[in-house]
Amino acid sequence: MSYHNDLHNLDVAQMTYILLKTGPDSLAIQLRLAPLEIVATITAALCHDYGHDGFNNGYHVATQSARFLAYGGDGVQEKFHFAESFKLIEET
Repeated sequence: MSYHNDLHNLDVAQMTYILLKTGPDSLAIQLRLAPLEIVATITAALCHDYGHDGFNNGYHVATQSARFLAYGGDGVQEKFHFAESFKLIEET
């Protein structure tokens, strides 16, 4: 994973936390989220682009990249991010 991607994931997670927890009208209060739901949402924010290679789905389909071959043409990157995040979570 690249340094840029690390920062992007952290930025998204931080903004998610701010939206969920800041102020009397925070999203967590409005949506009546349980603590586990808050942790799950922040975890999803951290994982949403995990291992992104800087290319979009169209590139992977057009070049028939290794990701395309592994995950198919529909949502190549999204399937990859999920699979890699799940592997990481499973290891811990």
